[in-house]
Amino acid sequence: MNEKKKLNKQTIIYIIALVSSVAIILGVFIPIILDGKSDHGEVIAMDEKGVVFKTIHVDDLNINPGCKKTYQTELSCNATGEYCFSFDFIEKAEGELKNYINITIKLDERIIYSGSFLELLENEESIVINTILDHDKYSYLTFCYEMPEVIGNEAQGATADFDIKITIERI
Repeated sequence: MNEKKKLNKQTIIYIIALVSSVAIILGVFIPIILDGKSDHGEVIAMDEKGVVFKTIHVDDLNINPGCKKTYQTELSCNATGEYCFSFDFIEKAEGELKNYINITIKLDERIIYSGSFLELLENEESIVINTILDHDKYSYLTFCYEMPEVIGNEAQGATADFDIKITIERI
């Protein structure tokens, strides 16, 4: 009888350890899985040939009040010169998150746009910027999505699905 109790205690301890481990793993990985999908992190390579077209797909962007999400895209330039960047944001599916977040777009440390994401989507004009890029020097496009802390439950579960169409042309 004593051995049965000992065996049962050990079994219970193993089960508790297993359940705790699974809970920790799910607690770490589920937010990553549910965080939305994006190819923001891809490298965009530019050369002297002229025009580069790149579409960044953002699916199920989700963000909480008082939080921000920042994504960077690396620009690889193998020809020094002046380049014209054009950005178009196209909504793929009707989502409510656009009503609650702000976006800041930067090229290295230079702010290209900062403001309401909804206004950006509704604006029919492209965001255009000219800049000089150096040969073999990496630059970074940064997209920072932020939801103000004052937003409440109305944004709970809201997501956004959109494309960022980037055109880079050597001038």
